[in-house]
Amino acid sequence: MSHSIGASFERYLVRKFKEKGLMAWRTPASQSPVDLIVYNPEDKTWLLIQVKKMRTGRLSLSRYKKEIEQMKEWANKFFANDDRVSVEFWVWYLPERKWVKHKIK
Repeated sequence: MSHSIGASFERYLVRKFKEKGLMAWRTPASQSPVDLIVYNPEDKTWLLIQVKKMRTGRLSLSRYKKEIEQMKEWANKFFANDDRVSVEFWVWYLPERKWVKHKIK
């Protein structure tokens, strides 16, 4: 996904989370595996997400195996004992217009 397409898609998701009453931020140029940070002030939980967008091809998370493994390592390093933090890998599969979400932690 090109940088400009990815950035506009992330901004779209931030707006959607905010419409639901959540706090949400993008992490542009952070060099971390996280694209979005979402905070739920009601239950004080955090959701950290890496977002990908697939336009064509067969839907398979195996093509993202490296990124998912890196996120697992990162989540275990920083948040292993914190039940308030969830880490997920999301893919928007355009041909079927659906989310495929993979829970990492």
